[in-house]
Amino acid sequence: MRSGLRSFLFVPGDDDRKLSRAATTAADALIVDLEDAVAPENKSAARQRVLSFIGSYAGSAELVVRINAAGTPFFVDDLRAVAATKTVAIMLPKATEASLRELAALAPGAEIVALIETALGVEQAFVIASHRQVMRLMLGSADLAAELGIALSVDEIEMQYPRARVAFASAAALREAPIDVVHLGVADPEALLESSRRGKALGFTAKACIHPAQLDVVNRVFSPSAGEVSEARDVVEAYADARQAGLGVTSVNGKLVDLPVVLQAQRILAMHNAPSMQSATIRGEEQR
Repeated sequence: MRSGLRSFLFVPGDDDRKLSRAATTAADALIVDLEDAVAPENKSAARQRVLSFIGSYAGSAELVVRINAAGTPFFVDDLRAVAATKTVAIMLPKATEASLRELAALAPGAEIVALIETALGVEQAFVIASHRQVMRLMLGSADLAAELGIALSVDEIEMQYPRARVAFASAAALREAPIDVVHLGVADPEALLESSRRGKALGFTAKACIHPAQLDVVNRVFSPSAGEVSEARDVVEAYADARQAGLGVTSVNGKLVDLPVVLQAQRILAMHNAPSMQSATIRGEEQR
């Protein structure tokens, strides 16, 4: 799974129409769902439909398949079928150290997105992120809130600790920054905007979506602005000049520039140059 992905759109694995439509959206990645979106009696048929979709897929978005959780009757069949394609990442719901070991034993070559949505998962986030097959963590709020017996508030204050814990774990394990929680208010772009900004402020660089209408806001928030890119270039260039002059620090627009500031500027430029950003730029030019 490539880096720099900003928007992950959930798509029910048993809905041909939504699968077809999702492939034409502005999502950087599609999470084809075999878990919550599929009724128990439809699991087997959905698995075959998803395999067919993967086999014929010609879109530009990355594919991730959310299988059913370890301990369910569907876990092993989902895992073996999806892993056999060797073309998509696998999302492990309710990820814990134990369930991750179980997945890895059955599919040792699979790329994994670990969905942290239990209290145990939050507390084990660093161990999970450190696993060699885990590409990225994602935080889930609905199941976590249900386990804790709390309601999700408008300002998401109850998500501040798990968000920070997952972001710190990702950084400590040298993994790409995590994927933020979905925002359930499909018809409230302002609330989605604020939720995205909160996640970004705590270290997330992507967000999960449940409707194509959410993609524009999410892609915009998690993309560096033109001003941020310009300033980052100035910082990198000024620091390079300073190092040639034998200096360890310099300033840009009255602000101190040292190595940590340069590293952050380099991250911004890397995000700007990521394939997903370039694809978005091309799409924007084609629509003009």
